Amino acid sequence: MQHLFVVDCRLFRISSTAGSALFSVPGLKQGRLTKSRSKSVCAEIVEQSPRLDETARGVKREPKKMSTSGLEDQQLSAHFSGSGGIRKSPSLSGKILIGITGGIAVGLSIVCYPFVAPALRKHCLPYVPATPNQIRNVLSYVRPLPAGSRLLDIGSGDGRIVIAAARAQPSLQADGVELNPWLVYYSRLAALRNGVLGRTRFFRHDLWKFSLAPYDHIVIFGVEQMMEDLEKKIVREVAPGTTIVACRFPFPTMPVQERIEEGVDSVWVYRPQGKRQEKSI
Repeated sequence: MQHLFVVDCRLFRISSTAGSALFSVPGLKQGRLTKSRSKSVCAEIVEQSPRLDETARGVKREPKKMSTSGLEDQQLSAHFSGSGGIRKSPSLSGKILIGITGGIAVGLSIVCYPFVAPALRKHCLPYVPATPNQIRNVLSYVRPLPAGSRLLDIGSGDGRIVIAAARAQPSLQADGVELNPWLVYYSRLAALRNGVLGRTRFFRHDLWKFSLAPYDHIVIFGVEQMMEDLEKKIVREVAPGTTIVACRFPFPTMPVQERIEEGVDSVWVYRPQGKRQEKSI
């Protein structure tokens, strides 16, 4: 059943069922409207008329749903943002942890660089500690003169060859040349601990710029790629009869005088003919 209402010259046709459900205007019952309420009722009817039309037609309003992506964005925004949408700054403990981590990383880089840097050079002489058998085989050919002799370990590493030679031969002056500063410092401390600091020296120097002339015994733990150039340097600088002990790899063309064959602990002994340069260290 429908009712017709005329308010301020406007015609409204309203379903009784829908009107009873939607209109809650005082003084509006079955087409009766007081004159004093005409204007206000008209405004309320106009305001509620869209909902009336939808209800009369069977249209049901549903709450607006948020998409899954929109909900995830809102949750992430709430997680990473504080009040007012401003991102929180790291706490004091977080800043301290970041500083400590960065300091450790820088320290490790400084310590490790001298060990990695040789790989960037033309001739790489890696740090590989000598085994007890290698030390024993090397020292079997170190026979100093009664007046004393000088030994040089090329690429002395942690100094174990130099220290062992100084301990075995009290009249021997043993030196080592090494590019890695940390290994040089460690070698000096090891020599002090073993009581041979006064008869050992460790130089931080590039072996290709270091003179071999003053030495009677030269020990080298080399790699295959450098042996040819090192042979040329030895022939050019050492005195006749100088004992050269090569470990792990032999020289390509220098005649071998003696040899101990023990796999990785093998040593080759050479006594090249050359002209000593008058230069002392």
